[in-house]
Amino acid sequence: MGVRVTTTVLTPATTYDLTTLANIKDDLAIPATDTSSDATLARFITEQSQLVAQYCNRVFPIETVQDSILLDRDAYPYQVPGTQMLLQLSRWPVVAVISVVDQVLNGVSNTLVVGSDFLVDAALGWLTRIESLSVILCVGHNERQGGVLCRAEPKIWTVR
Repeated sequence: MGVRVTTTVLTPATTYDLTTLANIKDDLAIPATDTSSDATLARFITEQSQLVAQYCNRVFPIETVQDSILLDRDAYPYQVPGTQMLLQLSRWPVVAVISVVDQVLNGVSNTLVVGSDFLVDAALGWLTRIESLSVILCVGHNERQGGVLCRAEPKIWTVR
């Protein structure tokens, strides 16, 4: 089953540079009082930080983001093929999870609780749903089979 993640940055990082001018000057043995190359070094830091982020396809500084995770469903709304228990968040390592909301149906949502509804692997950025395999009677039926059983699963998860 496919997963689509839409990430919204709520609080952007103050800088995307991966090091400071002071660190570079120290590494190159340039005295802190010598400011003749500061503009050039600052430009190099920014350019190289952007290249590293682009190559790794990641944002490294700490930001507050919201991931909306949409799980693809079968063409028939009452069929849920397989299950998706492990979700990869867009940014990691995770410093903190503010909230996780499970939108079960349009207008119906549940705020999930860490430890009882989901687990977070902060280092890897994994969100694991606990008990996502509960069985429910879905809306819709087949004349030959009567009711159709499927696995309950979040349609949209919003992670802050």
